[in-house]
Amino acid sequence: RPLLPKPLPIATLPTNYKEARRRVLEQFDLEYFTALRGVCRGDMNTACSVSQLSRPRLYELYRKYLPADQGRS
Repeated sequence: RPLLPKPLPIATLPTNYKEARRRVLEQFDLEYFTALRGVCRGDMNTACSVSQLSRPRLYELYRKYLPADQGRS
């Protein structure tokens, strides 16, 4: 499944660029971290290596974008 953002329907577009950008990036992050956790099978060392993020930053982003029961392995 590609990690590209899905186009927003015109009716749901926010009125300004900043809000539209925030929504697209939030959706990308959600899909990226969900896919990363699946590909790495919950292994944080592998996920850190693949994403090139530090362990504390990766935990922070997992907590933000993944359900509480999936934030840690």
